[in-house]
Amino acid sequence: MTIQKTLLATLVASLLAATVLPAQATVITRAQFASTAITYGFENSAVGALTPGNGFLTVSGASVVNTAVSGQSGLTYTNDGSFGTVSGAPMRFSFASAVSAVGFNAYYNNAPVQFQLFNARNELLKSVSVRPTDCGAICGFIGLRANDISYAIASLPTVRGHNLYADNVIYERVPEPASLALFGLGLVAMGLRRRVAK
Repeated sequence: MTIQKTLLATLVASLLAATVLPAQATVITRAQFASTAITYGFENSAVGALTPGNGFLTVSGASVVNTAVSGQSGLTYTNDGSFGTVSGAPMRFSFASAVSAVGFNAYYNNAPVQFQLFNARNELLKSVSVRPTDCGAICGFIGLRANDISYAIASLPTVRGHNLYADNVIYERVPEPASLALFGLGLVAMGLRRRVAK
């Protein structure tokens, strides 16, 4: 009986931590994403598309272009006004359900990138201003981790000539509570089976 109570208490604690308790977001690298993380490039998007996505992720606020800027090649997403979008307009990465981490490769005109995470209640989870330096002063990877991310906003100072290019958006999906419950029930069943076998 003690094993079952311990397993049940562990399951309840895990569910509460996954669905209720907020966690401090931290800046992360692409290498710190889980192996199950999903990467979305813009290769299958039409040039000029304003809201590309893969059915779970939708990107908005700019347009898909065919370019070869530093650190990127082929199709990318940009708010560069010369491509018919509002120069410097914020980009939004929206998710069909909560994610726990999001990031992207960025190229920008020598200005810090403001990257913000929000939950479904439009509450700010984390905000950072960074200058990635993977390939000089104007490009690199930006990533953040937090609980219950519904969407992220990437922007630059609204100054003429400050434009942002994004590619290879990566995110980690949050297991749904039903999946966590099934996992917990599996642990309980294993505990019961082990007890019966003795």
